[in-house]
Amino acid sequence: MCISFSLSASAQMNLENRIEFELKNGFSNEKIYKSPNKFFVIEASADKKEQNKREIKYDLYDGDLKTIKSTSVYVPTGMYEAVHYNDDTCIYKLYRNVKQEFMLSKIRIDDLKTSVKEGTLPKGIYLKDMKVMGNKAWFESTIKKKTCLMQIDLLTAKTQVSDFVENQWSKKSNIINYQLDKNSGELLMFVNKFIKKGSCELSQVRVNETCELCDNVQLTGTGDKIITSVSGCKVADSTMVYTGTYSGKYRSISEGMFFAESANKKLNYINYVNFLDMENFLSYMPEKKQDKIQKKKNKAENSGKEFSISYNIATHDIIAVNGGYILIGEAYYPTYTSVAHTTTSFANGVAMTQTYYTSVFNGYEYTHAFIARFSDKGELLWDQCFEMHPFSKPMYVKHFIKISEQTENDIAMIFASGNYVFSKVFNYDGKIISDKKVELITTGKDTEKTNWTTSNADYWFDNNFLVYGSQRVKDTEDKSRRKVFFVNKMSF
Repeated sequence: MCISFSLSASAQMNLENRIEFELKNGFSNEKIYKSPNKFFVIEASADKKEQNKREIKYDLYDGDLKTIKSTSVYVPTGMYEAVHYNDDTCIYKLYRNVKQEFMLSKIRIDDLKTSVKEGTLPKGIYLKDMKVMGNKAWFESTIKKKTCLMQIDLLTAKTQVSDFVENQWSKKSNIINYQLDKNSGELLMFVNKFIKKGSCELSQVRVNETCELCDNVQLTGTGDKIITSVSGCKVADSTMVYTGTYSGKYRSISEGMFFAESANKKLNYINYVNFLDMENFLSYMPEKKQDKIQKKKNKAENSGKEFSISYNIATHDIIAVNGGYILIGEAYYPTYTSVAHTTTSFANGVAMTQTYYTSVFNGYEYTHAFIARFSDKGELLWDQCFEMHPFSKPMYVKHFIKISEQTENDIAMIFASGNYVFSKVFNYDGKIISDKKVELITTGKDTEKTNWTTSNADYWFDNNFLVYGSQRVKDTEDKSRRKVFFVNKMSF
């Protein structure tokens, strides 16, 4: 992707326009979907049902943040959103009920053209994830604890289910990722097959348009590292490259990165890089903590062992550049909160109250991110690490960092954190060209201050970004206060 604005370190970020809505206006759960064609859509759900249906409202805005049109989808009582998917063109949502009935909505972002299909799901199916390509929707699913893929035809609502992954390979297998190949119209699925305790094999499996599991490429063997995340990129007709993270043991957290290549359905090489062997991976930590970890690493190496530290990493798809590849990853960890529960019992007519606590998941905390370059032979050339502390803790794993520009020499990224947006530009030799922190979650009025913000920042079009979220705004002049959902159009 190449766009026209300059990457100079002196560039300034400006507030071009702003719209806002009072929170608790009868609608909530606002979400934004954007198109590179200078449009975006705000989705909001009605707080109350009417005539046994819940309204999901969609408002279309142009590049000047002016409303063009609106439409609504009405979800029957008893149905809930099971999975969703969106790209730059459409929003897809699948609603279902306990009777296995489903309603699949498709809303085109540029003009709000809407279609709704209804049908029946296979008995006992649980939908975990959704992707769409052309007129086919794909779902990572389970039926009676067995893993499969389901497909829904968006024109006819016909469903198809693949063979169970466990039937093709080992009884204990799981899908760690699946990607859509737009060139062939097929799906690439990455499956970990557990051979024995502490070891497994990773294979890439091709799934055709009729939901059949076809040929596979074995990427790791028994006794190798265990892959915890992976994405692939086709670089030639018969050549694929892969990157992601690995662990020495079967667990979701990672100890390092890997890079691999296959040709003609055979693995050429796979290289592993421990996080601690990366030059700058610990640079976000205080120096004392870095020194402590380095001493442990040196002690392990002197004893002929490998010392590692573990992270959850949300890896991005591979980015191809001249003579190599770029990988970006975001480190996070789950957080929990204690919830008090009180029970009252009676003994001999006397009330006895007891309080106990349970630990409840409270979202993912993001700590830092890295960008690394590999050669076309899979060798790590350089890496850079930087802190990131988004204000919000999402309940699902997401990417906060957005690629705002990629040229022949540089790559630029942006992410929001509280009242600030951070932008960083790296050249392909690993040098930081620009590193900026800009306070931008403003209302455009000098007398107004924000003292609470949850925000997101997404590249939109040309030199423009959408920054949006919730705010508490105070006017220092008339002392008024308000809570709003806001959308700021920002530009460099």
